[in-house]
Amino acid sequence: MEEPFEMAYKGYLLKCRPQSTPAGEFMPFAIVTQAASAMCVTTISPDLAAFASRIEAASTALSLAMRWVDEFG
Repeated sequence: MEEPFEMAYKGYLLKCRPQSTPAGEFMPFAIVTQAASAMCVTTISPDLAAFASRIEAASTALSLAMRWVDEFG
């Protein structure tokens, strides 16, 4: 997975934006938008432990965003 952490999935655009912490770790964060209109549908910021790398945090955010689309999209 390379930056920018974005992908199209079932008519949605998933944008993963890991948030850095003061300790230098990264929290998963994703924005789910409708691909056709770019209207934000939801944001996903789980209450999870921070990750050591941006890629780990982005991968987790992407998995959670895909699960959200599968359940609610």
